[in-house]
Amino acid sequence: MTEAVEGRWFGVVRAAAQAFIESSTNWVNGTVVWTLSGRAVDTVSVRAQDPLYLRDREAWEMESAQTERMAIRCDLRNVPLPGSAVPDQHPARRRSSTVDMLLLAVAVAWGSTYWVAKELVSQDTVLAVLAVRMLLTALALGLILAAMRKRLKKTEAVVGGILGLLLSTVFTFETFGIAATSATNAGLIISLTVVMTPVLETVVSKRKLSRLFYLGAVIAVAGVYFLATGGAAASFGFGDLLILLAAVARAAHVTGMHRLSAGRRIDSLNLTFVQMSTCGLVFLIMSSLWGIPVTTYAGSMTGAALLQMTYLVIVCTVFPFFIQMWAVRKTSPTRVSLLLGTEPVWAAAIGVTLAGDVLGPLGVLGVVLVLLGTMWGQRLELKTAEDLVPTTQESKEVRAPSV
Repeated sequence: MTEAVEGRWFGVVRAAAQAFIESSTNWVNGTVVWTLSGRAVDTVSVRAQDPLYLRDREAWEMESAQTERMAIRCDLRNVPLPGSAVPDQHPARRRSSTVDMLLLAVAVAWGSTYWVAKELVSQDTVLAVLAVRMLLTALALGLILAAMRKRLKKTEAVVGGILGLLLSTVFTFETFGIAATSATNAGLIISLTVVMTPVLETVVSKRKLSRLFYLGAVIAVAGVYFLATGGAAASFGFGDLLILLAAVARAAHVTGMHRLSAGRRIDSLNLTFVQMSTCGLVFLIMSSLWGIPVTTYAGSMTGAALLQMTYLVIVCTVFPFFIQMWAVRKTSPTRVSLLLGTEPVWAAAIGVTLAGDVLGPLGVLGVVLVLLGTMWGQRLELKTAEDLVPTTQESKEVRAPSV
């Protein structure tokens, strides 16, 4: 009983305090005006027109006081007292900004992989570097799976094994290409995956694409030509060709992931773990047959190489995976794809500023055309996909790491 009385008195005191804080009294020509929550009430004008006031002034004043107290409680119930925490008025907007910033961080990390990988690898160490990176990534994901007590299903093992073989092809072309070309060229040419994937998907599914999409694809290809050759076709390097083949292989991997995962209950973490494990085993075998064996390479790694490898494993692979998994539950898949699609922008920026890549006028034109064509094509493809897929369906597919 005592607690109820104290609670009631606390409510009265709080309401009075809020009324004092939020109200202001103005005396204008003898008329009192109360401003409560932004509303002005002329008490003299109101009572002069109220029949109850004319009949019984005391009853009118009692009823007005009660009504005013109720209005104060209703209007100011959620207004914080001085010194108290102010509630966030835009939680959804702040949450959206956080998601966007983290997705952009993933895009920046992916854009930086071309520069870091180029610093780390040579033609002789490509396979050993890939083996160490994939095995360490698989180990990290395996520890997380064990902590989460997730079980691997047969379907996930089979699908992950097939996709892992495709991904091994992607990494082979991509990393050998990086060793033979610039970080800027690698990051921009590989972005052609964005326009190649819908084309390949169209061939498989018989689905038609907009003519504007093909225009965007042509613009992107023209950009690659100017970027890689500077206008002279003979200067298109072997490394550029390997990156182009990597883009085709990545488009096949993305299409295969979509096709093999459709209609099956597959956990993305399990699938990624199997893919990384498969890649690690493939490169472990390949490095023992060609190039430098993994044990020899691991024993000769410098401190800088260890830092670069850790960066590729944690920042460019494990971190992006979980950010993607979290982001697709907080925002639309379209927004996720568009933000991650800024990767080539960061690849070019990092290539020029940190890797020291030099671009001539035609090279700069090529960068602009690649970015314009890929982003245009991506937006058109995402719009087409949204029209075909119900808005309630949320994609949980996670993109494989770069390089």
